[in-house]
Amino acid sequence: MDCGSLLPLFLIMAAATFLLASPSPAHAQIAPTTTVAFSSVPGAMPASSTSNVISALMTVRQGKGLAILPYYKGGDVGAGNLILRFDVTADGTNWTTTKPLSCTNALNGTNVVRDCSQFTAAQLNGLQGIRMQTIENTATNAITVTNVVASVGN
Repeated sequence: MDCGSLLPLFLIMAAATFLLASPSPAHAQIAPTTTVAFSSVPGAMPASSTSNVISALMTVRQGKGLAILPYYKGGDVGAGNLILRFDVTADGTNWTTTKPLSCTNALNGTNVVRDCSQFTAAQLNGLQGIRMQTIENTATNAITVTNVVASVGN
C-alpha cells in the first residue's frame, strides 16, 4: 500500500477528530431546582375561612429566589382569593410569628387555577427556611386546594 492510497483515510480521520474535539454550540440550560410539596394542605377550604397549616421546613438557598405554585379551584362562580402566608427562620429553630411573606392568588370561578408567586433572593436573604403557616379562603364559597408546591434554585 502506498502513501497516496492512505491520504484519503488520513484526511477523513483528521476531520472526524477535529469535529469530535470541537466544542458544541451552546444550548439553553434550565438551572436545577429542588421542588417540595408543602405538607398538611387541607383539601377543602370552607367559605371565608382560614386554616392553620404549619408545614415542614423548606430550606432556601442564599442568592436564590423561591417560587410558590398552588393548584386550586373555586366551588362556584363567586370571586375571592386564596391567600398563603409563610413564616421564616434564620436558624431553623426560631420562627417568626408575624407571617412576613404571603402570596394572594385569585380564584377563577369553578376553573382549576395553577398559579405562581415568586419571592426574590433579596426577600429571602439571611433566611434558612420558610414554612407555610396559614391558608385563607376569602371567597363566599368553598374551594378545593389540590396542592401547594415550592421550587427553589440549587
